[in-house]
Amino acid sequence: MSLSEVVLSKLVGCNTALEAWTRLATAYGYENRHSICQLKDQFEAPKCGSDSIEKYLERAKDVADRLASINLAVSDDDLVARYLKGFGEKFLPFVRAIEAKSDPIYFDDFHVLLLREKQRLEQSNLLHDGPSAAHFSRGGCRRFSGRSVGRGRR
Repeated sequence: MSLSEVVLSKLVGCNTALEAWTRLATAYGYENRHSICQLKDQFEAPKCGSDSIEKYLERAKDVADRLASINLAVSDDDLVARYLKGFGEKFLPFVRAIEAKSDPIYFDDFHVLLLREKQRLEQSNLLHDGPSAAHFSRGGCRRFSGRSVGRGRR
């Protein structure tokens, strides 16, 4: 089992398990009505905004964990479905593909798939917008056709 950076940061300076549990109980154990409403709002209307995907998913997991700590557990499938709504237009094909799945998706699997999609989008942006795009469009690298390209037979 591992702890998110948010939770881990709350444990810095604890020397015993009792100190750690006390600090976690203080941070997460008692939730007043206002905090519960804030958590529910964060869960109902997630927004990626300018956060990185990693930060956005870390925040999503933190909200789900905090809801679970007050006996309002969220299934992975619900968590994924809710947090899919926070992405912009670039991720729309990915979002539609995940929504079309008939099987539930686990949050950890979703995380991996989303990071792959982010990487794919970054790579396609480099190909279209990067300095080497002009080189490729002018035929700087020819596609291999199976025939020899050269000055004749050797």
